[in-house]
Amino acid sequence: MSAPSGLDAVVVGAGDRGYDAYATWYLDHPDRGRVVAVADPDPGRRSRFAERYNLPANRCFASDAELFTQPQLAPLALVMTGDTYHVTPTVRALEAGYDVLLEKPVALDVAGCAALLDAAERTGNVVAVCHVYRFAHVFAALHEVVRSGALGEIVSIQLSENVAFWHYAHSYVRGHTRSSAVPWLLQKSCHDLDLLCWLAGSLPERVTSLVRPTELCEANAPAGAPEHCSEGCPHAETCPYDAVAIYQDLRPLLGDLALHRRPYGVGPAAGALRRTRTSLRKVPVRGLQARLDWWRWPVSAVTDDHTPGGLAEALATTRWGRCAWKVGDNDQPSAQTVDVAFANGVLASFTLQSTSYRSMREFR
Repeated sequence: MSAPSGLDAVVVGAGDRGYDAYATWYLDHPDRGRVVAVADPDPGRRSRFAERYNLPANRCFASDAELFTQPQLAPLALVMTGDTYHVTPTVRALEAGYDVLLEKPVALDVAGCAALLDAAERTGNVVAVCHVYRFAHVFAALHEVVRSGALGEIVSIQLSENVAFWHYAHSYVRGHTRSSAVPWLLQKSCHDLDLLCWLAGSLPERVTSLVRPTELCEANAPAGAPEHCSEGCPHAETCPYDAVAIYQDLRPLLGDLALHRRPYGVGPAAGALRRTRTSLRKVPVRGLQARLDWWRWPVSAVTDDHTPGGLAEALATTRWGRCAWKVGDNDQPSAQTVDVAFANGVLASFTLQSTSYRSMREFR
C-alpha cells in the first residue's frame, strides 16, 4: 500500500452508496487518497468491497463498533449506512478522531441531530452532509443567477420533484424505504428542501404539508394478479410496475435512454445500453439484464447472488418480485406538498410526486 494521504478514508456501509456512489472517487483519483478499511455486517458485501478496493482481511470489519475501536486508520470516515443508522456510527467516528462525510438524511429526529451536533462540538471534528446538489453545475449556476440579482427580488419559488413510476415502486413500495418510519420527504427530498433554503437565502419560519396515501395497496390490485410478477401475471404486458420488466428486461433504463438521458446508476456502462437500444430499434427484449450482465442499480438492490438464477430466485421469493399492489407493509405516500414561508418574506412551494414518466426536477 502507498503512504497515507490526507484524503484517505474508511467506509462504513458497503451498499450502493458506499460501494458505488462515493468510494469510487478514490478509484478515479488514486493520487489523492485511498480507501483503507470497510465496515459492514454483510460478509458478501464486505468481500465484494474488499476486492474492488484492494483491502486486506484485517481491514474488513463486521461492525462500525469494531472498526472504531482500532487505532485511527485515516483522517476521514464515509458513513454510508441505511437511513435509520446514521447517528451511532457518526458519533463513534467523531469520538475516534475522524472527520465524517455523512450520507443524508442526517438523522430521523431532532434528538439525533442534537446528538451529532454535540459530538461534533465536543470533539472539534467535522460532519459534512452529502447535500451534493449544491455542487452540481446546474444548481450552482441557478444559485449564482439568483444571488446576483439578475432576476430582481425573489418573491416565490416553485419546485417539483417528479419521481419516475418505476423508481417509486423500486424504492418506496418494494424497497428498503417502503415504510413511512423513514419519511420519504426526508429520504428523497432533503436535497430539495436544502436547495429551497439555499436559493431563498433565509431560514423557514412556517411550514405546512399535505400528503396523498399510496394507491399501491391490495384493495386496488388488478384482478387475477398473483403474489409475484414472475408467476404468470395476466397484466404483465401492460403493468408499469412489472418486476420482470424492471429488473430482468431493464425496460425503465431503456426508456430513459429513449429520452436521451443518462439512466440512474449507469455511469460508464451507458454506452453499452445505448448500443443495445440502437440495435433493438426500440423493440423490448426479454432478459436484457442477463445479456448485459447488468448488476448496477436498481438490480444491485435485489440480490447479492450475481447470477441469472440468483436474480430469478429473488424475484420469485422476495418482496422485490412481489406485485406492487401486494407488498403489504408499504405506507409511503404517493404525493406530498410542502409550503414554506421564509424569514425574509420569500414563499416556496414544493411538490413530490410518484407517477412521472421519468425522474426530473422543475424550478420556477
